[in-house]
Amino acid sequence: MTTPHDDHAALVGWTAQRLGDRLILRVQSVTKPPPHAAKDVRTTHFVMDRRQAVQLGNFLFEIFDETKPAKRVGWLSRLLGR
Repeated sequence: MTTPHDDHAALVGWTAQRLGDRLILRVQSVTKPPPHAAKDVRTTHFVMDRRQAVQLGNFLFEIFDETKPAKRVGWLSRLLGR
C-alpha cells in the first residue's frame, strides 16, 4: 500500500561519510529513464548511528542470501603469516 509520502525512484549512486559515531549516507536517485541530466538527480541525506548502519548492511546481505565479504589481508600480514 502506498501513501502520499511514498516516493518511487531508481537508485543511481551513493556515498557515505563517517561523522564521529554517526554515518551520513548520501543517496542519489532518478524518477525517469535515461539519459539523465544533472537536474534529474535527487539527492537525499540520511543520518544514522552505527547500529542502524550495521542493520541496514546486514538486511541487504540477507535479502539476497549473500554473506559479508571476507576482510582483505594486507601485504604485511601476509608476509608475516597472519
